[in-house]
Amino acid sequence: MKFEVCTRGLCGAAFIATVLVGTAARADVVISTDPTQNMSCTGGTCSPTYKDAVLNIGDLTKLLATADATVSSRILGKHKAKYAGVIRLRTPLSWTNGSKLTLDYYSSIEAPVSVLGSGGLIITGSATFTNSIRVDFANLGSTFSIGGTAYTLVGNFPTLANAITANPRGYYALANDYDATNDHFSKAPIAAFGGTLLGLGHSISNLTIPKGHKLCEGMIGTNTGSIAHFILNNVSVELDARSRYAGGIVGCNQGNLYDISVSGTVTGVSNGDAGGIVGINSTGVQFARSIANVTGGQAGGIAGQSDAGINNAWSAGTISGQIDTGGVAGLSNSYISESYSTATVSGSENNTGGLVGSNHGNISYCYAMGDVNGASGTSGGFVGFNGGTIQSAYSTGTVAGGPGHTGGFAGDDLNETIATAYWDVDASGISDPAQGAGDPQYDPGITGLITSQMKTRLPFGFGSKHWHEDPNINNGYPYLKNNPPPQ
Repeated sequence: MKFEVCTRGLCGAAFIATVLVGTAARADVVISTDPTQNMSCTGGTCSPTYKDAVLNIGDLTKLLATADATVSSRILGKHKAKYAGVIRLRTPLSWTNGSKLTLDYYSSIEAPVSVLGSGGLIITGSATFTNSIRVDFANLGSTFSIGGTAYTLVGNFPTLANAITANPRGYYALANDYDATNDHFSKAPIAAFGGTLLGLGHSISNLTIPKGHKLCEGMIGTNTGSIAHFILNNVSVELDARSRYAGGIVGCNQGNLYDISVSGTVTGVSNGDAGGIVGINSTGVQFARSIANVTGGQAGGIAGQSDAGINNAWSAGTISGQIDTGGVAGLSNSYISESYSTATVSGSENNTGGLVGSNHGNISYCYAMGDVNGASGTSGGFVGFNGGTIQSAYSTGTVAGGPGHTGGFAGDDLNETIATAYWDVDASGISDPAQGAGDPQYDPGITGLITSQMKTRLPFGFGSKHWHEDPNINNGYPYLKNNPPPQ
C-alpha cells in the first residue's frame, strides 16, 4: 500500500513525497542485488527491454565509477513512448567520484544513497522517499534536482536560516546531519517559509529557539510551504510571552508537514497553543512523530490546536496543559486518522484526553495508551470532551478527573456520537461498565473490556484492513497496520 501527499502547487512531475508501507508486485525497473535482466546498458544509459526489469547494483556502481550514468524507464524499441514503471532503488548505493546519476522517470528511493564525491543525483520525474531513508551528499556543490527543480544543498542550520531569510520560497535540502549546540540566536531564526525543505532523512540536533516572531514560535515561525523527511532532535523552544503558538518545527502551519520527527521540549504560554510538531495547524500533517515534552494552554503531542487533518501520527513524552490537553492534539476541529499516543497527559482545567482534549471533528482508527490526569476537569482515557464523531478507537491508560465528567474512554460525549470504542477496565482503574463516558452513563458506543479480551482478538468493529494484533507487538494490544509502533 502506498500513501502519497503533494506539496503546495508542486504535484506531479515537480515533487511528490511518498511513504511505501508495503508494495504489491508490479512491473517496474528495480535496482537491487539481483542479477541484471531485461535491461540494456549502452553509452552510460541503462534502459529496460521489457516491463519487468532489474539492474544489478554492482553493474550500476561500475558505470558510475567511470562516467555519468542514466537509468531510464522507457522501454527500448517502442516507437511510441512506453515505460516499464517506477524506478525503484532497493539496495544501498554509493560512489566517490564526480559522476552524476540520473533516474529518468518517476523514482522511489527505498534504500540509502551516498554521493561521496562531487557528483550528483538527478531525478527527472517525481521522487518518493521511504521514511527515514537517508540521502547523503559529501560536497555541498553537488547537483541535486527533482522534476527539473534544483535544490540548494545545505550542511548546517545557520546557513539554512540565512538562505531562507534571503529567499523564503526557495528549494532546500539537508546534505547531512548537523549539531546546533554551539549556535546561538537572539530570536527564532526563521520568521517565515514558503518554499520546499527536504531533510532527506537527516537531523538537526540540540537547537534552542528563544523569542518568537509575533504570535508564532518554532524552528520556523510561520510555514506556508512544504517540509518533509526531516528530524529535529532535542530541540528546546523556550517560553516567550509574545508567542501565542509554539511548536518544535513550526509555530503556525499553513503548509504541508510530512514525515516529520521531533524530540525535546516545547514550552508555550498558559493561554496559548503548544505542540511537539506545531502550535496551530491549519493545513496538513502526515506521518509525524513526537516524543517531545510539551507545556501550554492548549497542548498536544503533535499540535496544540489542529484545524486541519492529522494522519498517521504518533506521540509519546509528557503533555501538560490547562485549557484542552491531549496526547496528539489539545483541540481538534478536523480529522485525525490512523494515529496513536502513549504520552502521559495532564490538564489543570477543562478537557483532558489520552489522544485529544476536545474533539469537534472526526477521529477514526486511533488509540491512546498513556495515563491521563484531568485534575478536577473533564477527563477520558481517549478524549476529554467529544463534540464530533469517533469510531474504531480504544484507550488503556489510567484515568483521573472531576466527578461526573470522567470516563474510561471519554469525559463528556455531548451527542453520543462515539461508535465501536473500547477501554481497558483493568488498566484504566475504571471498572464500572456505566462509566465508559463520564457523561452520559452507559454511552451506547463505548464498551469496557478486560485486558485479556483486548489482547485475545480484535474487538468487534476493528477490521483487519486497519488493525492487526500480535502478542509480540504493542504489548499484545491492537495496533495500526499502516502505523505500527516502533520496534
